[in-house]
Amino acid sequence: MFIVVLFAVSLIRVGARRALNRRRARSPTANYGDLRLALSAVAGNTNQLFVLIAAFYVAMTVSGLASPTVQSWLWTALVIAFYAQLGIWANAAMVDYFNRRRTRQEMRDPSTVTGYGLLTFFLRVGIWITVVVSLLAYFKYPVAGLVGALGVGSLAIAFAVQNILGDVFSSMAIILDKPFRVGDFVKAGETLGTIEHIGVKTTRIRSLSGEQVVTSNSDLLNSRIHNYKHFRERRIAFRIGVVYQTPRELLERIPGMLREAVEEQPNARFDRAHFVEYGDFALIFEIVYYVLSPDYTLYMDIQQGINLGIHRRFEQAGVSFAYPTQELILRRGPALTVGNEAGSAAG
Repeated sequence: MFIVVLFAVSLIRVGARRALNRRRARSPTANYGDLRLALSAVAGNTNQLFVLIAAFYVAMTVSGLASPTVQSWLWTALVIAFYAQLGIWANAAMVDYFNRRRTRQEMRDPSTVTGYGLLTFFLRVGIWITVVVSLLAYFKYPVAGLVGALGVGSLAIAFAVQNILGDVFSSMAIILDKPFRVGDFVKAGETLGTIEHIGVKTTRIRSLSGEQVVTSNSDLLNSRIHNYKHFRERRIAFRIGVVYQTPRELLERIPGMLREAVEEQPNARFDRAHFVEYGDFALIFEIVYYVLSPDYTLYMDIQQGINLGIHRRFEQAGVSFAYPTQELILRRGPALTVGNEAGSAAG
């Protein structure tokens, strides 16, 4: 009977492996749901110790060689091994399922590696807690008291490691809410750079100056994050000033000059140009336009072309740029006569 049970289990495992290979050969990327998960778990994750215990229990029970006490012990060992095997099968099926999903998601979002890793860890812990509690409930242990003790202990541990747990839950929030992903160009606080890695506790950013900035997930979520990955246009507003001595006819022509300077640049869309205010030492004009690309180097090239175009047009029209100046006005008082001076002295 011992050999028969071992042979039967081997046949089941071989059959499951062959069925799984046939399905993979037909369509390697197809998703067959629960049946494929069950076949994969049985074929590759059946523990040999569980098989030996089951075969020994069947052999001793059928042959009648085991006394009631020994049979009870064997049954207890078989139940424990069976629950452990259920946990192994559940873990294997869960890992297989999430690995296939992660492979598809990694093509679109590399940050899902961390997300699936965290999710797999918590699911594994949940599976084994369920197995242990179910096993204790089968043997009629006071599970309610154990669950309560675990709750109090978990609360104490949570208070002790609240900073670490805060970063862990922050990483889950980043993965689920996706305020940014690996490869996004962001500004977080004073840090400006590209997201390289989203970990369980920290996120790594490659700054523009070259160094890697490591910041905790909690601090990162508490700061104001500017994500430049998905913006399509860059709005630019700047001001220039001309001297107060500029004739009114030239002032009326300046918005047209500014518009021409912007419109002659490719990848730039003019919005407006106005004489906005009287400054302390200049007449102020404001120009607003859009760069039709998020590329910062392209924006600087366009801004440089606009500045040169404005300078060329102002030079041709005779318009002078303003710069900070102060004008001092000195007034001379009336001269004093000799008679007035003598009268003042007598007084």
